[in-house]
Amino acid sequence: MQTRLARCATGNFTVNTWAVNSTPGGTGTYGTVVGNATGAIYTAPSQVPALNPVAVSVNVDAGLRAGGRATLQLVSNVLVYNDSWSGSAHSTTGTQTNSSTIKWVLQSRINNVATYRPTGTVTVSRPPCTVTPKDYTLQQNDGILVIDFTTPVATFYGYGFADWAIKMSCPQIPNDIPSAAGAAYFGGNAPYQGSPGWASGTVQVQNGIAIISGNATVGGANFTWAFTRDQ
Repeated sequence: MQTRLARCATGNFTVNTWAVNSTPGGTGTYGTVVGNATGAIYTAPSQVPALNPVAVSVNVDAGLRAGGRATLQLVSNVLVYNDSWSGSAHSTTGTQTNSSTIKWVLQSRINNVATYRPTGTVTVSRPPCTVTPKDYTLQQNDGILVIDFTTPVATFYGYGFADWAIKMSCPQIPNDIPSAAGAAYFGGNAPYQGSPGWASGTVQVQNGIAIISGNATVGGANFTWAFTRDQ
């Protein structure tokens, strides 16, 4: 997760050192910060740190109206937390079924708009053929989920498309058939269509649990998906 920090100042000043918990540049345990005179980007660690929130600071050498200079330290306390969504998505066509188990992991959150990337597995089947390999481990760029928390009711959009080489062994065909799985598992293949994806809607809350769910039929393919925010 990344958080953008901006300084707001006028006058004669020099920005010296950005730090996390007093360590210049930060650490893998508490996160890192990269900045300049106009602001900085704080990147959270992979695990929630024991000391939380973390203190992101910058030292500023400022000129005074009465003359002389003073060194100031500006501090922003940033709370680090887990933010992910887990669930499944499915798609079917006349010849292929794609089933996936997914955890959407937060990549960045800027101006209260969160971007998530997938981890998990997609499984493809094409009866009566046997597919090898039928399982595929999702990579970060195989999909995206964007949730806009700036509106009274949060909205989302996304896509998921996995493409890997497979072989099919089919009845009455003596040789394996090289092919590609082409598994559009969540909202279609937006990178190829030039659109934000077919999966979109509002985030629902049931019994205190946030839920993303829906279905769509596009080009003869049927899609369903359901994810809940991890507690």
